[in-house]
Amino acid sequence: MAEEYLEKSRKPDFGNFRKVTGEHIVMEHITQEDNVVEFGAQKCEHVTRRYDIQECEHVTHGCDTQECEHATRGCDTQECEHATRGCDTQECEHATLGYGTQKCEHIIREYVELHHDETIALLKKLAVIPAPSGQEEKRAAFVCKWLHKQGATEAFIDEVGNVVYPYQCETEQKLTVVMAHMDVVCQDTEELPLKEADGYLIGPGVRDDTANLVNMLMAIKFLFSHEAEKLCDKAASALCGRRENGILFVADVGEEGLGNLKGSRQIWKDYGSRIDRWICFDLNYNVIYNRAVGSRRYRISVHSEGGHSYKDFGKENAIVRLAEVITELYQVALPQNARVTYNVGRIEGGTTVNTIAQEASMLYEFRSESEEAMQFMENFLQNTLQRYQKKGVRIEAEVLGIRPGNGRVDEKKQEKLTQRCRNIIRKYYDGDIICDAGSTDGNIPLSHGVPSVTIGTALGDGTHTRQETVEIESMKTGQKIAVELICDLISG
Repeated sequence: MAEEYLEKSRKPDFGNFRKVTGEHIVMEHITQEDNVVEFGAQKCEHVTRRYDIQECEHVTHGCDTQECEHATRGCDTQECEHATRGCDTQECEHATLGYGTQKCEHIIREYVELHHDETIALLKKLAVIPAPSGQEEKRAAFVCKWLHKQGATEAFIDEVGNVVYPYQCETEQKLTVVMAHMDVVCQDTEELPLKEADGYLIGPGVRDDTANLVNMLMAIKFLFSHEAEKLCDKAASALCGRRENGILFVADVGEEGLGNLKGSRQIWKDYGSRIDRWICFDLNYNVIYNRAVGSRRYRISVHSEGGHSYKDFGKENAIVRLAEVITELYQVALPQNARVTYNVGRIEGGTTVNTIAQEASMLYEFRSESEEAMQFMENFLQNTLQRYQKKGVRIEAEVLGIRPGNGRVDEKKQEKLTQRCRNIIRKYYDGDIICDAGSTDGNIPLSHGVPSVTIGTALGDGTHTRQETVEIESMKTGQKIAVELICDLISG
């Protein structure tokens, strides 16, 4: 399967994309001088484009049921801009996504409820497909095939394994990236374990980031569903017509661990000159990550002569020397002006119980959102290694990955994007929402000065463990957030 979709990895020409015409949105403007339009308690008489005093645009859709009551723009003293399309419950009070202050929330809620079982079934299918960083091919093939079935036939797999779907992207347009990563920290290459208990799904990577990937996919499906047709004129036009910003949907690779943000780096390489904002779906929806935590990762190795544990007792043991280095690294006096973390995450070395180890190595990283603090940690590491080298210890450090921190981002634009996301989350979630710094795919755009936020579309716990959880019911809330945010981004 993977090979079949990798063959489709050639990037299509944005200029030749199939354009969604939105035939379902046909304006039948009123042309009769004597037509009377009723809006609330007011009468809008003689509503035509030829009306001498007022310009009343956006009249009826020509709805068969006449439930959409031909609301006009600028009638008398009220601005009724966004008449709804046949809303039976009238919950959508002449407003829609991205326009005015009210939204067509009930359309989104109905879509999410209707597709909840499908959402969970999709999550269960994806969650068992192995996808360690660097080996995401099976998930990529599944995702690309699924998108094609929904109507997103322009989706393709790029040269590093990202699944990319350009939505309404023309060659000259600016792009908004919406991204969720496919890889998980678990290194299994066989089917992953997954179980359901007490309203939770439990398994490695089930939430980070499989649940968020699923909600992004279901939001894309919304764009192709008949539910989107129920939006008002302007919203439907936004979804079906060409916009100033195209949306570049990406299911990316290499976000976790030593993947070193491989997928998002490739997206920047291919489209960076056109990208002016970037959204990542990752982790929980009660946190917004709008600042980048930089990180540097090393493999530090020690070599020695080694020998037999009895006959050669007293010779230098690489494991012992490595342990000394670790102890010294953990005695660092951290800077006080910024948060800094460090960690030894893996140790390897030796051959058996009765040998003096010839080689030992560790994986070591440090993180901070302060570049000054990062440089302090770098200097401390290099000075430590040099001291051991002067003692005759054969020690070396190999750079495994460097995640960039914050660049020169326009603070007003960054705050505007953050607030936009916060407002949408608050509509569906009444708990506390905090803003924080994180190490995510968003590090890449932020390092280049492009506004970016990372938000979750689910709730759960146990991140980066084999007992990671996602609350099944939270998928509904998260999907509402994802759908509305994407529609809002499309609108402008």
